[in-house]
Amino acid sequence: MLKAFFGRLGKLYDEAAWTYFEGVPEIVIFDNLTPTPVVDKPDRYNPRINKIFLEYAQARGFIVDPANPSHPRGKPIVESSVGYFKKNFFAGEEFMSREDCQERAIDWCTNVAGNRIHGTTRQRPIELFKSLEKDKLAPCNRVRYDTSYYAYCTVHPDHHVSFKKSLYSLPTKYIGKHVDVKGDSALVKIYFAGDLIKIYPRMSEGKRSTDFNDYPADITPYTLRNANYQISQGAKRHPDIGGYGGYIEFLLSGTYP
Repeated sequence: MLKAFFGRLGKLYDEAAWTYFEGVPEIVIFDNLTPTPVVDKPDRYNPRINKIFLEYAQARGFIVDPANPSHPRGKPIVESSVGYFKKNFFAGEEFMSREDCQERAIDWCTNVAGNRIHGTTRQRPIELFKSLEKDKLAPCNRVRYDTSYYAYCTVHPDHHVSFKKSLYSLPTKYIGKHVDVKGDSALVKIYFAGDLIKIYPRMSEGKRSTDFNDYPADITPYTLRNANYQISQGAKRHPDIGGYGGYIEFLLSGTYP
């Protein structure tokens, strides 16, 4: 049973690791340091895993196994590797860009760190990995994981909820109530009491997505900016107000917002 260890890392680093090793281990042990994107509440027997990261682990097919809190021997010994990495790879180096640093780090992992004689095993790590561990990895999905985000939102009097600096409408009956919102790069899904009530395409920041059917029927013409409706209503009062060439038509002429 192959295990991998990660400290204060998120999905970005995990994805890079799976690509480098060309596979995913069965169990991944995470540290409980805070803040962490993995463990919301450390506990020896019943830890609470971050909901977003748990979905990622399920998609990639590995088990999240948090290290025992306040128990240094309960996790693999990796601290010395950090110092080795800093001194052997980073110290005295200058990088032209982030991409340059990443390329050189991969080369260093394979040709320097991977080919050294390890102080404990007295073997070359890359040879040990290829002979014993590589075949035990599950296949790696090279399609980049689309991270979902969650929010607990209040439906405002204007019928909209705010999610990631964008607005999405809901029917009148939800005004003042709390809903759960889940969004990724493509879709935003809105739930009330566990039931899915709306799905929208993801909007960019500052934009809104409004379903005008969410508004009461008596105010729909106003929300739709229906100029002809407003003119006809004015005509019912007096021709000079809403008739041909009347005051409302004059006001609503030109570029309409």
